Amino acid sequence: VIIGLVVGSRAVTEVANQVPAAAAAQVNPNPAGPESIARGEPLYLANCAACHGARGDADGPTSLQRGLVIDPLADDVSGLTDGQLAYRIRVGTVSTGMPGFASTLSENDRWDLVNYLRDAFGATER
Repeated sequence: VIIGLVVGSRAVTEVANQVPAAAAAQVNPNPAGPESIARGEPLYLANCAACHGARGDADGPTSLQRGLVIDPLADDVSGLTDGQLAYRIRVGTVSTGMPGFASTLSENDRWDLVNYLRDAFGATER
């Protein structure tokens, strides 16, 4: 019974974290130039580094303190479209501790953050 509950809850979490096709297909309206990347860096440091770490190695003080198990950003970012990244930043992810930033970061800020993630963690646009 316990194994069934664990497997079932994992499936529910995966479904809850699926990015809608329309969101995944969105194209970043902000060109990934130096200006956008420069705007994204302080957003990352202020909003993401506490968990993801300054270098995206999943070793931020909050994640270590809470015992969160997260992947290095270079592993995750490269497998996601810009739209998927922007969606996750906007709404967060269920059962990971990652909040959504829709109320604290503007849409333009979220796209700049996507450009920074691509640049900082070596993942090309998808």
